[in-house]
Amino acid sequence: MKEAGGDPDRMPDNWTDMIALAVNIKSKGPDVAGIAYNIHDWPDDWLFRSLILQGGGQMLDASETTAGFGKDAGLKALVHCRRFVADAKMPLIDWDSSRQQFIAGKIGIFADTPARLRQVTDLIGDKFTLRTCTFPIDDKQKGGLPTGGNAAIITAKDPAKQRAAWEFLKFVSGPEAQKIVVETTGYMPTNLRASGPDFLAPFYDKNPNFRTVSQQIERAKPWQGYPGGQSVKIWRTQREIIHAVMRGETTAEAGLDRMVKESNALMKSS
Repeated sequence: MKEAGGDPDRMPDNWTDMIALAVNIKSKGPDVAGIAYNIHDWPDDWLFRSLILQGGGQMLDASETTAGFGKDAGLKALVHCRRFVADAKMPLIDWDSSRQQFIAGKIGIFADTPARLRQVTDLIGDKFTLRTCTFPIDDKQKGGLPTGGNAAIITAKDPAKQRAAWEFLKFVSGPEAQKIVVETTGYMPTNLRASGPDFLAPFYDKNPNFRTVSQQIERAKPWQGYPGGQSVKIWRTQREIIHAVMRGETTAEAGLDRMVKESNALMKSS
């Protein structure tokens, strides 16, 4: 996130204030956009899930057989998406173009994985002051964030190879290797010891932008998988509708109704 005035120690912690900040950034000039939240061309549904979960919603209902986002959290998520464009003048360009515009100082707020923080930091250099902040949470009681996907599987059949693979996996998931991962990429450490004084704490003190993601661990929520094996098609269908809402071609209410119906139909079609 690019610092955009105001109190530098108080970044928005909810989407109403975040959008207000984006609108304020946009007011600084005709060639500046307030925000880039590239949900309309993101390859998976993490950005969409994040808007649902942070608002206290769920992707699936209690039975985990039908869509659970067709209520207030889903409607607010689509309203936010429309406001990104209508109020903060988010350009509906692809992610790589948005990143280039952000690095050039033409977009004020840029949503991206922390796995690219080192890359973006180095590309910005001293062009402007880069700030990161935790993901805004509208529902402070029930809101959270979806977890990412990290797994390691040993497929070797030979006992010697299995032992060697196990030793490597113990190392790569340990605090020393996670320290290396964070310092070279910015990704969230998956070992709780890694953030401690013996490993990342000194680095975080010198590079506070990298610490931000580790402050969200307690917000992690389970990843609900769609039944039926059509997850990719479901997301692409949802994304098309979200894009239509962002363009103003359909209302948030109508878009949400269509998303729920089409997601449910795809879950039951297999």
